[in-house]
Amino acid sequence: MPDISLDLRRVDYRSDQNTVVSAWRACADALFITPTGAMVSFSCVVDTGAPFSVLPFSLWHDRNLQWTSCGTQLARQGGQVSERLEWQGVDCSLGDTAVHLVDRLTNTQTGPFLVVGKFVNVRLPDARLEMIAVLGMNFLTDNQLRLVVDGAGGNLIARLAVPCTGVTPWPVPRGRPAACGCRPALPYPPPTRYPSDGTSPAGSARRLAGASRTTPEAVDLLSMKIRIPVVPIELEITARRRTEPFRFRVRTLLFAVAVMAIIIYLSLPYSPADRRLMAMYERLGNNEPKPGLTKDQVISQIGQPSSMSRPAPNTCIDHIWIAHFDRPMSHQEFELNLAIDPDTDLVAAWGSQKTEYQGLELIWFRMRRLLERIN
Repeated sequence: MPDISLDLRRVDYRSDQNTVVSAWRACADALFITPTGAMVSFSCVVDTGAPFSVLPFSLWHDRNLQWTSCGTQLARQGGQVSERLEWQGVDCSLGDTAVHLVDRLTNTQTGPFLVVGKFVNVRLPDARLEMIAVLGMNFLTDNQLRLVVDGAGGNLIARLAVPCTGVTPWPVPRGRPAACGCRPALPYPPPTRYPSDGTSPAGSARRLAGASRTTPEAVDLLSMKIRIPVVPIELEITARRRTEPFRFRVRTLLFAVAVMAIIIYLSLPYSPADRRLMAMYERLGNNEPKPGLTKDQVISQIGQPSSMSRPAPNTCIDHIWIAHFDRPMSHQEFELNLAIDPDTDLVAAWGSQKTEYQGLELIWFRMRRLLERIN
């Protein structure tokens, strides 16, 4: 079984009678999927006290997740009275979507898993609740996961064990065995390599025409296989042998220069300024306490916000910062959400969301951005 280590977050408290207590919460790094195939990074709480999973409005709506609606009311099996779906007093819709889980210790990604739960219909007044997605008990049973929690030695350790066989959260194409995430599924049935006449009783006694070579045109054809290391794609190119010497032309040279420019552009690393700014975004959006942090201090570090909500009486104002960071093999978009008290200018709640483009999605994203700059 592959294991997915959970992130155990601890907060220590002291009561008015000087009693020290510790609060624990188990979280999983999740990657949700958009209709374009982009991955949306979000932190989920694995809650054994929640019967259903819960996806906040800011996750499924603002991040445009791919999901399917399954209704708005539930009735017990055999019952006739329907009950509204709600969370924190807000109406919800029942839906399902897919999610991948990331193990922080090994940096491995496992999935996709099925998430059936409540999709909150509107944004909640408390900005802190918009930073929380819940993986409930039905997430464990729907995907046949085993939750292991160990508190020996006064330190809490938790992990999700994924069975390698017998679990297919999403349907697989007919004729292909299900893959457990440990290795790729193999095509079934295996491709035929030889014609049936040479192996049948009628054809085994005679020599096949051209049996000494793979194909009658092998003398005039060249075959080449190309494997792309970034994405699991293997290309096989077959071309006729040239009888004339190859000459470079201006068009060919321009094409080669364009291809080299695109490859260099796609391989650009972080700049020092980007590394510093990303570290600031991650520090401001993590779950550590931020006593005395003011709006002016945040602006002095990362600049003015991209947008902010309308002021309302006795309500914190939501400020949103958005930044883009390029890596050689990925593009990350950080969204920092800070709820700031208008009376004191102090940060009252915080959180961050990260969207990452990889593989083919990254190539199309950067090509679109390159064309926009050219135009």
